[in-house]
Amino acid sequence: MVSTEELLVSVEGECGFADLSEERQAYWEAQIRCTNIPSLFTGHSRGLENLESLSQADLQQRISRDPLLSSKLLSVANSTRMGKVNPVRSVQKAISQLGLDLVLAIVLTYEMENDLQDGYPVSREVLHHIRNLASLSFAIAGIYARELRLPDGEAFCHAAMLSCVGSLLLAHTPKFDEATYLSFADEFQRLQYERSTWGVCVPTITQRMMEIWGLHEPVPLMVGSRHLPLLGPLPEGFSPMEAKQVCLLAAINALAHAYMAKQTITPEILLDRRNYLALKRNLLDHGMYVPVGRYWGQRSTETILRAAY
Repeated sequence: MVSTEELLVSVEGECGFADLSEERQAYWEAQIRCTNIPSLFTGHSRGLENLESLSQADLQQRISRDPLLSSKLLSVANSTRMGKVNPVRSVQKAISQLGLDLVLAIVLTYEMENDLQDGYPVSREVLHHIRNLASLSFAIAGIYARELRLPDGEAFCHAAMLSCVGSLLLAHTPKFDEATYLSFADEFQRLQYERSTWGVCVPTITQRMMEIWGLHEPVPLMVGSRHLPLLGPLPEGFSPMEAKQVCLLAAINALAHAYMAKQTITPEILLDRRNYLALKRNLLDHGMYVPVGRYWGQRSTETILRAAY
């Protein structure tokens, strides 16, 4: 009988879940089936269906029903970093002053914290990492989906939010070293570490999670492919729009990781680093390099990220 340690020995050349041995596939699928999907990730929990499509009035009503969420919103609205002089005392005024993008990021972060805090036998630090990375990625994806008028923008945003949830599975294994895993500011280094330690990386596991949990395409495809632009030229088979979306998701995830590590996060500096030359090349090849820089540089984007984090 093959031990867990033997199943987790590194294998070079992993490209997708189907490339794993039958034993490895069975191991990870068993882990997936033992992990309940966080209800927030389905978009069907706590009244979050089509959250990004809510009107200001509906959003105000939604927030006002929850005293803790209302308090969090007012706290952000009255913080010194928002530059407000006169105190904000109502949810309606807070939404008006902060703007819908920022408010949605705050709501999402709050809901994700509630959704992940129970039922997952991993440390608070790991859950905090997953929550922050997911909410930051969702916030950035929402901006790009709107500004670039991406088709099926809701699926794109969900793919960005879901891209790191597979880390829950790695955290359950005996080879998981929390201090090391959470120390990587560079997404490329994290991917290399995952592949060398477990023989598989989070996007590959997460794609299979999405398929088992019944999420429809294109979400599993985007989730499972968002790391490929970091590794070299995109493989054949992607349509022009799919290639743009996958490259954009890779950039979003990298920028979110860098932001969480409090690094300098302009795309020019991030993408000129040695490990990101492949991503930069793919962004250029598929027409995404200029939009990444253009919308990342907007002051509103930085404000959203500060509040979400």
